[in-house]
Amino acid sequence: MVEVIKVMRRPGIWEYFAECWLCEGTGNVSGERFVIDYDNGGYLVEADADCPDCSGDGYRDLTDEEYEAAVFDGRIPGCAN
Repeated sequence: MVEVIKVMRRPGIWEYFAECWLCEGTGNVSGERFVIDYDNGGYLVEADADCPDCSGDGYRDLTDEEYEAAVFDGRIPGCAN
């Protein structure tokens, strides 16, 4: 089950998204970056980067199955018809 979050990207319009599982909603991940050193051959250093799954937002779009499950579970209000 995914964590559903409510985000206002435009004033007055709430949208529902899934929290990114790769960065756990922070928007950045740690990795390694190569540093060139001509005398010793180079080395790796730890560096932070934007999450490749959510592009640094911390959330991603819900799939159709995730959306339907969230509406069924009551985590997202359904349409009032």
